[in-house]
Amino acid sequence: MAETTLAAAVADLRKLGRGGLKRAADAELKKALSEAAVSARRLVPVRTGALRSSIRPSKRRGGGALTAGGGGVDYAQRVEARAPYLRPAVNKAAAVLEKRLAERVAKVLDGEGRI
Repeated sequence: MAETTLAAAVADLRKLGRGGLKRAADAELKKALSEAAVSARRLVPVRTGALRSSIRPSKRRGGGALTAGGGGVDYAQRVEARAPYLRPAVNKAAAVLEKRLAERVAKVLDGEGRI
């Protein structure tokens, strides 16, 4: 019985494919970061629009981030301290990302789809 369970586990892992899980995770991360940027742009206070238009998703080693501000947006840190807009957007995106990845892996392991 243990051999059957081990064989099934190995078969399930092979279904994920070499590098397939990483590619799927990267694709879902990119989608989640883009959605978080849209959400943050809706939440940010607008005086001139410079801060809102500076919000960008960026992929980083081991994950991703939303960036805002820069040299031309000197009040960005003060605005974030008073009325945060990035954190709620990122928190929502993280929850959605976790759910999407779990669903995607479950489908593959159930034989219903591909990574």
